[in-house]
Amino acid sequence: MTTLRKIFSLPEFKTISLVAGKEGIDRTITGVNVTESVDLAEFFRQNELIVTTGIDMANDFAKLINMVETAFQRQACGMVINTGPYIPNIPERILNFADEQAFPMFQMPWEYRVADFLKLSVQFLMTEQNKSTNGDVVLSEILFNPDFNDEDINKELTKRGFKNDTTNAIVVCELPNHVKHQESIMKILDKSLHDYYECTLSMVFKNQYIVLVDTIDQGVSHASFSKIVQDVYHRLEQLDFKALPLIAKGEDYTYLSDLKKSYDEALKVIQLNRKHANYQIYSYQDLGAYKLILGARNRRMTDKYHHDTLGKLYQYDKSNETDYVAFLRIYLEEDGRTINISRKKFIHRNTVLYKIKKIESILNMKLDHTFTKTTLTLAFMIEDLRM
Repeated sequence: MTTLRKIFSLPEFKTISLVAGKEGIDRTITGVNVTESVDLAEFFRQNELIVTTGIDMANDFAKLINMVETAFQRQACGMVINTGPYIPNIPERILNFADEQAFPMFQMPWEYRVADFLKLSVQFLMTEQNKSTNGDVVLSEILFNPDFNDEDINKELTKRGFKNDTTNAIVVCELPNHVKHQESIMKILDKSLHDYYECTLSMVFKNQYIVLVDTIDQGVSHASFSKIVQDVYHRLEQLDFKALPLIAKGEDYTYLSDLKKSYDEALKVIQLNRKHANYQIYSYQDLGAYKLILGARNRRMTDKYHHDTLGKLYQYDKSNETDYVAFLRIYLEEDGRTINISRKKFIHRNTVLYKIKKIESILNMKLDHTFTKTTLTLAFMIEDLRM
């Protein structure tokens, strides 16, 4: 995605100034439309940058105001007004409107040729589009082609600013089905990542926004990555997002061939957060004991441990239509505190005590022993990581 901030950072556009709507500078731009009449507003497209000299407006500011408001309504990304004989200055009403709506308004001096602006901006957008398309291919090769050519991929990454002898990691963000929400999430995540990582490369795969980040010498601790996620959530909440996306980062790796691991690790973190949002774990590094389970080479061994520990309770629930497994998980989460369990389950304290005794009888364990709690907790952690 190319933003207004990115395109107007070009040295060729240094004489063009942002005069209002600064809060919208990170809007996505997909094209440029030079128009001189509001009658052509039906041709305005979403995320287009509208450029005008006002030559057909005969100094009629009402027509210019109408064009600005129409461009905003049709979801243009901003406007460039070429001030001169036809528009001597941008009316205060337009500047106020642009600030209120975070609709970027640029002032282009008359001496700057519109034709030059159009040529340079379109060339830049086409180059960025090609980069984006090629970037999708590069990242897809790294993650989904086990036989990718390491030398070719390194060359492509070098072109995009990635250094040799570096470490990289994969960040994954689950996207909602709503297209506009997807765009907002990707744009905000990109901005937050760019504040911390010098080089990134992204792609969309199914319902995932996947980003490769160069992590060497960036000074981004795991705590800092949590801050990145919280920053994204804060920005989305300001946009009235009710459901926040799940975001996670895998481990840092030196070799490109290991980045598939980083991707899989990020997915494991997302899986865990889907089950336990209150954990607020965003980095694989922060998984703690879960990493030991994931590192176990013998899946059959962990499955047997889970069955030997909780199998009898699952079988009892199935045969008697009880909920002792769910109750036991809450018991462990609350560290056996009867009052807390009673409030959380909306049951009487005596019922809590009865269920504890019943579970102890079924499992032949004393639940208040530290070793027992650890054993049972580990079994539930194994369960959490099952697909």
